[in-house]
Amino acid sequence: MSTFNGSSYIREQVSSIQKQTLDTWELLIRDDGSSDNTVEIIQEYIDTDKRISLVSEKQANLGAMKSFNALINIASERNADYLMFCDQDDFWEPWKIEKTLQLMLYTEKINPPGTPILAHTDLFVVDSDLKQISASYLRHQRMHNAENRDLQTLLSQNYVTGCTIMINKDLLTIAQPIPDVAIMHDWWYSLCASVTGKIAFLDTPTIKYRQHSTNVYGSSGFFNMLFSGKRLHTYLSRKRSNYLNSYSQDLALRERLAGTKYCNTRKFDILNKYCSIGKKPVILRLFIAIRLGIHQQGILRNFFFFYSLIFIEPDKMDSNLSD
Repeated sequence: MSTFNGSSYIREQVSSIQKQTLDTWELLIRDDGSSDNTVEIIQEYIDTDKRISLVSEKQANLGAMKSFNALINIASERNADYLMFCDQDDFWEPWKIEKTLQLMLYTEKINPPGTPILAHTDLFVVDSDLKQISASYLRHQRMHNAENRDLQTLLSQNYVTGCTIMINKDLLTIAQPIPDVAIMHDWWYSLCASVTGKIAFLDTPTIKYRQHSTNVYGSSGFFNMLFSGKRLHTYLSRKRSNYLNSYSQDLALRERLAGTKYCNTRKFDILNKYCSIGKKPVILRLFIAIRLGIHQQGILRNFFFFYSLIFIEPDKMDSNLSD
């Protein structure tokens, strides 16, 4: 768990973890420079529960992704078999760890030993008082689990929510360290799992995903976000920027896996061909993406994806290339 000024909700979150049906867990917390009494609240739990510990380090205010990256490195040093990511302001259903672990163990059982695996679930969307807004985060966002076409979606859009994720040690070995160009840790880990192993999904909400005014990332509903009164050119500019960032992330993954045993797989071939479009003419760029099946979920999202793909300036595409 990475925390930052989380005093309003952190008690409910930590308490929900303590009430899990599976109790053989360790909660590793890193505070990212809180100015409220978050650390004092955490210390109260540490004093009464040996499964909870707080990382003490000089660096603060790393931001969410780098803070989680620091935690992942520590967990790796402690030889953790499985990792879960936890937000400070959500509420875990009592069966969250148990059901996610069951999914993980089943997926490991039906795949060859050493397979990198990421397991994730759906979420309840709730307000600041934990009152339900939607029974499904994915449907609320007009998304769905991508099944066998996970990579074709993840190359340009993330549908895996970090606070539902469990990863195994094999995926940890591949994905660490998280590159600086990664957009968020959950998206990076999902991409790595898609190319090198398996993504398993439980179509059951295991978290109350709290929405409030200080969310770093949240769920506003896709159409509410799109028609929020912002100027169209501002929205399009943001979509183009988001596309460039995701493309840089894809390039980093290709570089990470090149020369490994995964570079001769079908999914790496898709990744490699998609990463080649930066220097292609516009029409050919579009043709390659369509032929590979690269897409986002929903008609409007696809429209803006192909808009970004076609109208982005070639020099900006080239500046994101690593080769």
